[in-house]
Amino acid sequence: MVEESGGLIREQPQRWDYETRFREYALLLGRKGKDGLESINKYPEKIELNSVWHQALDRMRGETKGDGHERYGLISYDENAREFCFPEISTKGEPDSVPVQVISDEVERAKDELKITSVVGEIHTHPIERPFSDNDLLRLLDDLGKPSLLMSGLTTDKLNIFAFRTRETIPINKFSNVTKEYLRFFETYWRKRAGFKLSKDSSEIVGESLFSNMWKMNFGIAEKHHLALYKGKPKEDLVRIHTDKPQMWIWSDLLGEVLKG
Repeated sequence: MVEESGGLIREQPQRWDYETRFREYALLLGRKGKDGLESINKYPEKIELNSVWHQALDRMRGETKGDGHERYGLISYDENAREFCFPEISTKGEPDSVPVQVISDEVERAKDELKITSVVGEIHTHPIERPFSDNDLLRLLDDLGKPSLLMSGLTTDKLNIFAFRTRETIPINKFSNVTKEYLRFFETYWRKRAGFKLSKDSSEIVGESLFSNMWKMNFGIAEKHHLALYKGKPKEDLVRIHTDKPQMWIWSDLLGEVLKG
């Protein structure tokens, strides 16, 4: 793909293979944090993951498929081995979320028991075919979060979905914690854009019509805050989702769900 910017024409990178490009980039993020981030127009069309990543994703996917509960794990790295570390046993959440306290406990355990000093991101699962929630992406946009995340992975039964921060990412905060009022606004605004709202008892998010679709929220947040968004089938490359272009596969999937209903 060729892009034009500032009068210059440059080639969009087509694929980051794991050994020479993606691993080196992610290790750089582990060492330099946000200072190592690439510009959004330098993210490729495809990203290769190696067997270690796919095994971790498949293991978490299988755990969730077994009992219907979400799973959570940190993406950390070992500088000496120049490789990434994933928990052998994922942290168990609830059927529809991973509570904040569960995440906090996992971070403390990683630091105190496992002596992990560098975290670049997180992975969690959804028991149903649904992309990131507003709260999932909110954590990626929180500069003061513990841990501060540079990438977030999600696995469902049929997909691996990843969101990456970029050099242009606009965080929800820089110098102070955001207010509860802003968090409520963020949640309400993006849920409404996707056609969802809280149920009357506030126990779950429900669609307002047949055309409610959480992907709309993912696209909107990614475009607004300059995140690089990817999806891919298990054991296959991650493929870039260009949020500024029509995504016909979304409407095809949605039509399929409507017809099944």
